[in-house]
Amino acid sequence: MEQHEAISLVFVAAIVTLSLAATMLIAAKYGTPVGWDYKHHVVMATKYARGSFDLSPTSIGTNFGIYPPLFHIMLAFFIISGTLGAASLFMQVAFYPLIMLSGMFLVWKTLGERQAAIAGIIMLGSVALFDRSQVIPQSLDMIFIPLGMYLFLKKDKLSLICLSIPMYAHGPFAFPLLGAMLLFSRKHKPYRELAKWALAISLPIIALVALTLPSYASFSSGYNNPQERIMTENPLYMILYMGPIPVVLLPISLIAAGRRWRGLSGIETMSVYWIALLCPLLLVMADRFASYAVVPTAVLASSWLSGKARKKWLLVMLVLLFWIAMTTSYIPMLRIISGWNGYAMDAF
Repeated sequence: MEQHEAISLVFVAAIVTLSLAATMLIAAKYGTPVGWDYKHHVVMATKYARGSFDLSPTSIGTNFGIYPPLFHIMLAFFIISGTLGAASLFMQVAFYPLIMLSGMFLVWKTLGERQAAIAGIIMLGSVALFDRSQVIPQSLDMIFIPLGMYLFLKKDKLSLICLSIPMYAHGPFAFPLLGAMLLFSRKHKPYRELAKWALAISLPIIALVALTLPSYASFSSGYNNPQERIMTENPLYMILYMGPIPVVLLPISLIAAGRRWRGLSGIETMSVYWIALLCPLLLVMADRFASYAVVPTAVLASSWLSGKARKKWLLVMLVLLFWIAMTTSYIPMLRIISGWNGYAMDAF
């Protein structure tokens, strides 16, 4: 094993350890999930468990947006079996490290181990990614969307499962993955058959979203939570929430990708599509954009940074990025955990 590979492995291991330590601290301190909307999802899952949930589009389309049944059916199973508390606590501990692993795995397999270490630090440098990695449908998105992109590029039909899970658990928030697949297949003929299957699998959710557009229009006219309101009033909070590292690297890496558009790898191209398809969230749910955009930013930025730093400077760059991530994100995360009322704004 070469020195730069060993260094990269050390940082990957440290990132996984730190992410697991944060979620285990939540479990030890509170003994239950503490995300602000966890209880909302439990209420919806309880309706499934009691067989009293109306599956009509009118019922599913609430002022919280559309929620397809998969995540709530999973919670309903735990409610019926009497294991909701233990299962939810396990998910609280596991989801954030799994999200970190999923993103780093994507980069490792498509770009390399150095890039994976850089990407992991960029992800660690985002409070938003941690904040939305709770026992909620978005966690399934952030675990399976990176895996889905990797498997799609491998022309593996398992990518359809990775698309279906977020699609049927969180609806339109999986559309960026579907859109990236369709856009990529337009210029790469071997992927068209798989992209057609992806579209076919998604059609029921697309139809359901179309049927509940009035609900979405009403939903997008207000604020889903206090964090969204703060972001419109104070842009500095958006920077702190998404993280200074990903905020700075997002435009730089997009410009760099644009300059060598025809020479981009498959995952870099899909990441550009991914970010572009997330942009509408800036208008209605800025905090969701801040969390979803971290992983594609990490993909593009890790590729750009690894090309700028020679191997002998790798350790210096990783240490510097790691120090910034710890001071601007991980320490604020610990402040969130110490006095959580359900919102990441506690950190700032």
